[in-house]
Amino acid sequence: MRVNNGIVIGDIVVSGSTTIGGILQGSAVVVAGGHLTLAGIITMNLRIEPGAVAEVRGIVQGDVTNEGGRLSITGIVSGTVLPQTGETRFSPGAVIGHWA
Repeated sequence: MRVNNGIVIGDIVVSGSTTIGGILQGSAVVVAGGHLTLAGIITMNLRIEPGAVAEVRGIVQGDVTNEGGRLSITGIVSGTVLPQTGETRFSPGAVIGHWA
């Protein structure tokens, strides 16, 4: 498991179990077999590919696109949630900017 509680500048690809508790100044792509737990902030976009899992407990300031993975939102998405395929769930307390 990889845990990041600091500041990361640039885009990342998540292929294993990763927790972001700090700030990612960029976008993240979660690929098949990857599991992202976001407790911090992503300043751009988040994309979940088929076979990937993402839990948004923190804040995504851009858009979130589910292309066939499992997405759970209990935090905040300032942009648009695009549930193209896969499973997208959000809690009643989640804050979503737009739903497409």
